[in-house]
Amino acid sequence: MTTTIQTTTNKIVDIHNHIIFDIDDGAKTLTDSLKALKEIQSINIDKLICTPHFSKTDKDKISKIKENYIILRKEAKKMDIDLYLGTEILLTSSTAKLLEQKKLRTLNGGRYILVELKRSENTTIDSILIMLEDIVDLGYIPVLAHPELYVNYRKMDYIKRIKELGVLLQLDASSIIKNKTKRRIYKFSKKLLKNRLIDVVASDSHCNTKRNFINLDKAYKIISKKYDQEYADIIFKTNPNIILNEKR
Repeated sequence: MTTTIQTTTNKIVDIHNHIIFDIDDGAKTLTDSLKALKEIQSINIDKLICTPHFSKTDKDKISKIKENYIILRKEAKKMDIDLYLGTEILLTSSTAKLLEQKKLRTLNGGRYILVELKRSENTTIDSILIMLEDIVDLGYIPVLAHPELYVNYRKMDYIKRIKELGVLLQLDASSIIKNKTKRRIYKFSKKLLKNRLIDVVASDSHCNTKRNFINLDKAYKIISKKYDQEYADIIFKTNPNIILNEKR
């Protein structure tokens, strides 16, 4: 994906964040969410796909996500920021089946689905590949959130096998900011970028001092300078914009 398309937007598009209030470990209150929106106004972002954590089909949580999203979207519109809805889904052996049953929300209703593993996940890589392939076989495109954070899969061979399935890789902005992350995460993130294995960089903002939207702007400047301006534009702007506008 990263080597075949050209930049189509001048704005950074964020496809992974936890800005919707009172849902998960992101923004706690509407005030926190509004503060984050003001933060976004100060940098080169005007479109976000909101991705609250989601691991099971809890009807009450689904209803609350939608309700709080609608409230926040109205406030964002007043600031000329467009919000869209998705989820960050914990990958399990049931994910493909739930997708087939239309019980999971993709990124803005398109073919792309943001999935994550537990940080300490120790399932075999072959099992992980099978779960991802099951999603691909249904016609969806998995976007694996922050592969640099999974200590048991921090191997280039594993990453390449995942990519071969057609899975996209999303790096967290904070992972390439030296004083924001652990040394091993930073080093592996640099390796992924050097080998052009990252398809998207996102904020993964939790509306706190460590993970926020300002990091996305900082990471863009770092990658533009250290790697390649064209590559930076593709993984911060073009690819996220394609994901946002993809319809199933």
